[in-house]
Amino acid sequence: TYATLTNLPTVNNSLRMTSANGYVFVLGGNSGSFLSTVYSAKVSADGTLSAWNTLTNLPVIIDLQGVATYNNYLFVTGGMTTGNASLSTVYSAKINLDGTIGSWNTLNTLPALIRSHGSVAANGYLFVVGGTDQISTVYSAQINGNGTIGTWATLSTMPARNQDSLVLATNGYLFVLGGLNGVPAVVSTVYSTPIKSDGTIGTWQTLNTLPQLLIAPTGGVANGYIYVAGGSTGNSNATAVSTVYSAKVNVDGTVGSWAVLNTLPSLVWLTAATTVNGYLFVAGGINSAGTSLSTVYSVPLQSDAFAFGTTNNFTAGNLLDIWNNNSSKVSLDYAGNLDRHGDIDNPIINKALKPKDNDPDYCIECFECNTMNTLMSRRCIGNKDEKRCDHWFEWKDCHGCGT
Repeated sequence: TYATLTNLPTVNNSLRMTSANGYVFVLGGNSGSFLSTVYSAKVSADGTLSAWNTLTNLPVIIDLQGVATYNNYLFVTGGMTTGNASLSTVYSAKINLDGTIGSWNTLNTLPALIRSHGSVAANGYLFVVGGTDQISTVYSAQINGNGTIGTWATLSTMPARNQDSLVLATNGYLFVLGGLNGVPAVVSTVYSTPIKSDGTIGTWQTLNTLPQLLIAPTGGVANGYIYVAGGSTGNSNATAVSTVYSAKVNVDGTVGSWAVLNTLPSLVWLTAATTVNGYLFVAGGINSAGTSLSTVYSVPLQSDAFAFGTTNNFTAGNLLDIWNNNSSKVSLDYAGNLDRHGDIDNPIINKALKPKDNDPDYCIECFECNTMNTLMSRRCIGNKDEKRCDHWFEWKDCHGCGT
């Protein structure tokens, strides 16, 4: 069930939302005019939010920009500003432990003016994918420890020109969902490509299509699943949707069948979303009547259901998590790890938890808290909200020997 949370400080569409360190951040957007505002709110264990805090403004009024977080830095790429002009500027700001941010730094500009694109950070690189006018270009730049970036590289192009798609990164793959192609026409296509350790990408593959055509969908990743929410089937307010879908991410970068989940409380597009601590948060947007919104919703993301007094079947290797009063009380991992490795304090497990000098050949990044883990890790070793991160990695084969 969706919970209605504290409204944004203003109505806002074409905004961007992300999360880090137990906080959600809302950047830029449009309330009838372009915005430079940045807000943050702390996420509680029950999926509610604290009051919104007003942070350091962006250096420019902007919407339709790309936003990503990595290693406690916020990154903003491209976007649209006064006169509907596209931008090539890139900014970063340090994220403090209290959910505030430092001053904005201007970084190496993009190779092109771009908006309506997707930005994600993974494996120490910042990626920019697609954008106006329906381009297929993909760029990457290495992220330095001080929040700056290296020179932009042009990577393998997408199979089709695309803008206003949902771009995500998880488990070493880049995903592009829906959008507007070069015809232009709204599409339901889903693509993925492996992210290499040097910031380049591999061959694109076409995956199971979304259940409907979607432009400007939003969503996130959590617990090994991709979530897609809202958007429009016809590139207008009148065709805004309230649908929410999920699909399991497989280790080879494919996705399972799309499941239809509980719909959003309203028909909405040009909205923003992020996933934090097992919850999906959706903010702002435009409804089917063309009205900009300030509403914020959250909903718990559940995987397997468990009913007492019945027979329950679970796929071997899954995590059974028992919740009570919105808090995880018991987690049972019956994949046979204790049989293989012995007691939980076994030195083999402790050794496996420690990454080797953050070497990308031996490590994988947690998309919940951006901590580097070894490829043998089951649960992330990072910290969130003064406790251990609750993200679990899911592998079907051994990354050491292929077994």
